[in-house]
This record gives sequence, structure tokens and C-alpha cells, in this order.
Amino acid sequence: MLRIKLVGEQVDIKQIITGVVCAVLGNENNDGTFMVKDWCFPGCAPKESLKEYTSQRKLVLVSGLNLSNNCESLGMSLFVEWLCGMAGNTTIQKDNTFIVRLIIAGNTIKNNDTSQTSTNTSKELGEVIKFVDMFLSNLGMCCSVTLMPGEHDPSNAMLPQRPFHPCLLPKSSRLESFKSTTNPWIGKIEGRVIIGSSGQSIQDIVKVTGETDISPLEWLEKSLLWRHICPTAPDTLLVCPYYEKDLFIMETCPDIYFVGNTDKFETKLWKGDENQIVRLISVPRFDMTQTAVIVNLDNLDTQYISFSNI
Repeated sequence: MLRIKLVGEQVDIKQIITGVVCAVLGNENNDGTFMVKDWCFPGCAPKESLKEYTSQRKLVLVSGLNLSNNCESLGMSLFVEWLCGMAGNTTIQKDNTFIVRLIIAGNTIKNNDTSQTSTNTSKELGEVIKFVDMFLSNLGMCCSVTLMPGEHDPSNAMLPQRPFHPCLLPKSSRLESFKSTTNPWIGKIEGRVIIGSSGQSIQDIVKVTGETDISPLEWLEKSLLWRHICPTAPDTLLVCPYYEKDLFIMETCPDIYFVGNTDKFETKLWKGDENQIVRLISVPRFDMTQTAVIVNLDNLDTQYISFSNI
């Protein structure tokens, strides 16, 4: 593999990362560097046509619940009551009837204390998983639930992470309304193409670049133009070996593109050169912010709801 250092005023090397596919125009200098005059990325993938709806269907996004068997915060209790239509006035309860799905984007289970013995840790993890199974089964009786694994959840470390095994969640897995999926995940909900991750891909980009001033939402937008969900893999991000086909290439433009387990809520309605419209969302950790995100699937309007000061 030939490696050439890119230089010039037209390129800010801190704004991109190794692994991104791009076309570069310029010339080679005597010192072996490449003077960049212009460059371009693949750009956003083409978008599928969408049938118009007017039913005000809604999608709820949360991440970083970090549940344990001996602690359920007031914010978490309020969130469950709100989602199940047991909180708020009649107007709020009526609005909640339009919720078609809840997506939990990783780190549902609290990270274990590594200072404990392996026996105690395994026993505690088993109790936590039983509690989480009961928690998810209760949610599944109120609405459809999609569960993505995260960095701290019982799944493989390499991306894409496999879904929670049904044996871990026997009560939830029996429900038709419950679906355990991969991380990252690409799917359709009510005709909308949705792509999301539990946060490892964006976290690794931040770690590699060292650019803490660039928000996760901005990196999410850049990866949309790079047309790749995990560009730093496999250099600095563990991924399962694949042959001939890159599993993380965006072959179609999503309607909603989100990243979970961030520090705060951010959103942007991105518009492409070919009339693509994508709702970008940074979903904050619930255990730190007590915040959930609501997306109107018909017009992509997005808002957050906080359960910390209710």
C-alpha cells in the first residue's frame, strides 16, 4: 500500500481521517508530499422515494439507560409511565398513541465494577439481565421496541455487534413487539430508512482526530458525505472480518441517521445536492441527562423531552 502525505492550504487534515475514500486533484512535490488543489468525497447516497403520510406517527430514541438491578431513577420511572400513557394530561396521552416504536441505542446494562471478583460480577450481571428482561417486557407491552447492543452490553466487542441472544431475554423475546438487532443497525420503520449506531464509531473518530471541538453531530454529517458508517475500521476500531463486501457502506440515503450515547442532544435537518433530506440526531445518555428524543416520522420534526425536572 502506497502512503503519501497530503499538504496544501486546500486541505485541513484534521477534518478527515484515515479510511475515508476521496478523489484528490493536485501534484507531487519533490519531497514526496502531494500538494492538494481540490478534492471531493463520494457524497450522500441516492435516496429512495417515499410515500407521503399525514398520520403524525412518532419514533422515540433513547440510549445509555445503564440499568442495574437495585436502582431505577425517578427519571426512568417517569419515562416508562410517559411511554405507557400513564403520565401527563389527556393531550399528552393522546399524542403518545402515535408512537410506533422505541429504539434503545446501546448500553442498556450498567458497566460492571472491575474491582469485584469474577464470581460476584457474574452473579450480579445475571441479576441485572433478569431485571432488564422484565423492564423490556413491560415496555414491549406498551409499544414496539428495538434493542441495539452497546459497548457495555453482553455482545461481541467487534462491530457489527450481534443482537442480544434470546436466552438472555426470555420474557422480552417472546413478544412480537420486541426486536433485538445489531449495532450499527440499518432498517425501515413505517417506510422511513433509519441508520444508527450506539456510539463507538463516532467515539473512535473523535479519539483518532483529537478534535474535541467538533461535535458528534458534525462527525455524523461528515460520515454521511463519506458514505461510510465506520471509516476508522479496522485500523483503530475492531470489526468482524469481511470478504469482498464492506458491511458499513451506506448504499442508500437514510431518512434518519443517529448516534447514541453522546453527552447532549443535538439535531439538524441536512439537505443534499440531489434533494436528499436527512434528520441527523445525537441521542444523549439517559442516565446522565434523563432525556429522550421524539421524531415525527411524517415530517422529521424532532424534539427532546426531559424527565429530570418533572
